[in-house]
Amino acid sequence: MISPVISWNNPTTWGTDRPRVLTYTRKSPNIRATLIHPRISRDVLWIEANGYRILNVYRQPQNDSTFQYLTALTPPRNCLVGGDLNARHELFEPGSTSANRGAEIARWATQNDIPYIGEAGNPTHRAGHVLDVSFSNIPFARTTVREDMYTGSDHFTLVTVLPSRGRAVLEQHHYRVHERNIDRFAGLVQLYTVGVQPISNSAPADVIDASIARITQAIGDAMHAAGTPNREKGHSAPWWTEDCRVAYKRHIQEKSDYGQSPSEATPPAQGGSQTALRWLGVWFDRGLTFKKHVAERAAQARKVANHLRSLANTAHGPPAGSLRKAAITCILPILLYGAETWYEGRTKNPRIARVSRKPTVSTRVGWHLTTIDQALIAATKAILPAWRTTPNAVLLREAAMPSAQVALEEAKLRFAVHLRTIDDKHPLTNRTTLPLVIRGRAAGNRRIPRSKVQRVAQLLPATPRNVLASPHFSYGSRQDPTQGQGKDIAAQNFTIWWESLGQETITVFSDGSEQQINGTRVVTYGYAIYQGQAAVATGQGSLNALSHVFDAEAIGACRGLKHALQLSLPSQREIVLCIDSTSVIWGIRGAAPASSQWAFLQIHGAMEAYSVKTRWAPGHMKIVGNELADQLADNEAKDPHQPYGMAASPTRSGIRTVGRRLLEHTRDTWWKDKSSRLSAWYTQWQLPYDTRRTPAALWLPRRILAKVLMIRSTHGDFEWYHRKFNHEDTSKCLCGRPKTPEHLVFCKRATTHFKKWPLRPIVPPRTRQEGLAYLAQLIDQPQEFETFVKVTNSFYDE
Repeated sequence: MISPVISWNNPTTWGTDRPRVLTYTRKSPNIRATLIHPRISRDVLWIEANGYRILNVYRQPQNDSTFQYLTALTPPRNCLVGGDLNARHELFEPGSTSANRGAEIARWATQNDIPYIGEAGNPTHRAGHVLDVSFSNIPFARTTVREDMYTGSDHFTLVTVLPSRGRAVLEQHHYRVHERNIDRFAGLVQLYTVGVQPISNSAPADVIDASIARITQAIGDAMHAAGTPNREKGHSAPWWTEDCRVAYKRHIQEKSDYGQSPSEATPPAQGGSQTALRWLGVWFDRGLTFKKHVAERAAQARKVANHLRSLANTAHGPPAGSLRKAAITCILPILLYGAETWYEGRTKNPRIARVSRKPTVSTRVGWHLTTIDQALIAATKAILPAWRTTPNAVLLREAAMPSAQVALEEAKLRFAVHLRTIDDKHPLTNRTTLPLVIRGRAAGNRRIPRSKVQRVAQLLPATPRNVLASPHFSYGSRQDPTQGQGKDIAAQNFTIWWESLGQETITVFSDGSEQQINGTRVVTYGYAIYQGQAAVATGQGSLNALSHVFDAEAIGACRGLKHALQLSLPSQREIVLCIDSTSVIWGIRGAAPASSQWAFLQIHGAMEAYSVKTRWAPGHMKIVGNELADQLADNEAKDPHQPYGMAASPTRSGIRTVGRRLLEHTRDTWWKDKSSRLSAWYTQWQLPYDTRRTPAALWLPRRILAKVLMIRSTHGDFEWYHRKFNHEDTSKCLCGRPKTPEHLVFCKRATTHFKKWPLRPIVPPRTRQEGLAYLAQLIDQPQEFETFVKVTNSFYDE
């Protein structure tokens, strides 16, 4: 690989010093490639390979430095110039108008007698234009577009074929003087150095250089005259013995036999029983209880938890938030690997439904959940600087770690979303479909789910399945739609651009809305079509309630574009989709997102046949088209119509919302059950159980976090705790009073610094209720609690 930049690993300047062009050459003794003209620009790269001069160039759309270098260049003989010039001209794209200074490039090629060698009119970009061009003054050189070498980029692969290999690389060898020719060699050197005067210390530098050059030339000429070319292979290393040679020969023989027909020798059968079979990392036992699998995964997770536990203690070590991230990243994936094969919930429907039987039966996974919970508790003890007697439910809540049931339910719901959105040709698609009952009273209805896959898939409603489509890259697919501008400046620039449009440009404004009206969730869209600055058509519609405003924005843009194409307005040359959602613009310009994929794919299809572009129109900035589309969406929400087509089905984002609600219900139910068994002191804090984000308290120093956990759980250095466990070394506060959780705000050492208290009340707390209220306010803001401890120098910081 040859690059115009030596190094670009600096993280602070990565975006400004990385090269924009690279040239790869094959390693071969017959090819000698060297870099010439180094460091011209990170957009320009010159190399010489076997006498051919090759220029790889990239021209940025809004940077003319590379363009000026190219047009001022006088190409040498046997030169090839190629790259992405981002210009258009009828020289290489017949029938198109000159754009981006393409005429100057054509004039430069004509004046320097370096013709275009590509296929004129054959697009090199997905948008349908010839942006990658090649020029060469090498006779019979030609460039073709190779669709069979597609790499996934928005640019196609170009292959240039040269008529010959160029200047052949000279054979590399050295000369060796045999012992019998030493006298001849010495005589020739003496003869060739006649006239070379001895060099003195005071001799000028040019005289010394001339003498050295003459002596070097004399030795070289004598070597060529008295010696012979040595083309033999080098001597082997001293350690290369006969044993090494035999072993290497055997190794080569084994490599040559690899891939041949298998041996017909049958290995001897070995008896014995095996309790489980490991396949793809999952242990399958005879009864499909998966106990061995869960035990193996839990053992691996406990090893990681013990390692994390060795990194910190109650006073020193990394923040608890960092350890929680490590546990979420490393321990949870180990425990949940293969959970799709054995977990479908605590209960399931029976295979045969009868009135006399219960509607659900147990799946017998209690042992599995207990084993996983033990590994998770070990992880929470590594995260938190808590006392050993702290209840497990409190540890899970304070560390924001999911319990086994919550973690498995989340994995199950993720699997359900996957089953509902995989493509039609996926092997699991047919397994999720419930067959029809052919005979009997239930004929015509679907059968009840009978497998884990079917039962898990039925947790979420059906949605249109995704399609395995090739990647899509249109113009601007790698550029930020906002171009780094704020909404105010972007709105002003958009208004100026829109008011300057002529009748040949059609703009389609679309907007989405998601509202709750009379307790009913309504998702709608609206669009407005303009020719120039005149509105020519509008439209509005509704979506399935299980969708979001992102889907409404995408479907609104899709149907607005369809409507604009059906109008067939005169003088129509270009259609611009004006959208206020940058995520939708990313999906239109690049690969289609999973949610409402069908709408994005239809837009991509239209972009292949028509000139369709996108532009960011900031919402709620008094842009005429945006305001009209937003008003149409709101009007549709007040009087919604029946959704039609694929918009009548739930979207992927909608069923994911259903999955999140089911997970929240499981999390709340589990916490409600566990908190009912905790002490009244802990439940009075009314703490929620949320495993989605790291609590702010976990970023406190471990010594202070330990005191927070002690106050909340009362498991710590308190009088009642020592009395309960019959500890003889019960200690008191330095003020002489017994240590209690609320004593922190009543201690004399703390009240003397009352004026420095953060979130200070009007008067110091006097009753227990006032002290607990102030303490709860402090703990809710961990940074303020840390400030309080440092200001008061309380007994907790001893």
